Amino acid sequence: MFDSITEAIEREKQIKAGSRQKKISLIQTSNPLFRDLYDGNGRGFTYIEVLLTLAILAVLFVPTMQLFSHAMEATRTSRDLMTAVSLVRWEMERVKNIGVSVERLKAAGNVVWPQETEEPVSLNGREWRIYRILKEGSAPLEVTVEVRAEKETKPMARLVTQLADTSWSQEQQVSQ
Repeated sequence: MFDSITEAIEREKQIKAGSRQKKISLIQTSNPLFRDLYDGNGRGFTYIEVLLTLAILAVLFVPTMQLFSHAMEATRTSRDLMTAVSLVRWEMERVKNIGVSVERLKAAGNVVWPQETEEPVSLNGREWRIYRILKEGSAPLEVTVEVRAEKETKPMARLVTQLADTSWSQEQQVSQ
């Protein structure tokens, strides 16, 4: 072995410059029987072995890709459900804290936000609409909030609550 690359290159040039007989005698001093210096058994892979390996990998690749596809779909569905639940909770909190009477809610009627004439809310790569539906004739007033992805008829999330006026007017306080 050599201590530097320049020494190794210099020695290689000396060997190349020598005659064929000098090169053979140099080999015979370190390897007189001309044994193969490869450590292993010297056997490589056959064409059949390579093809068989590729076939096994291909058979394993298909289910792995299907599993990956299912995982991506489950992630998307989970993300959509979390978005829908957040939106339905947000709207329900707005309904409960809006500070209007049940009569005013009834007068407003069913509400779609954003309205059908406007662009839907875009969150997490999907478009959403929030529907507030009042149940006629219910006492206390039953309010349903649904969240639907755009172009879907089935709601992704739904909450239902009942509202009643709890504030006292001055007339009610006087009569008691």
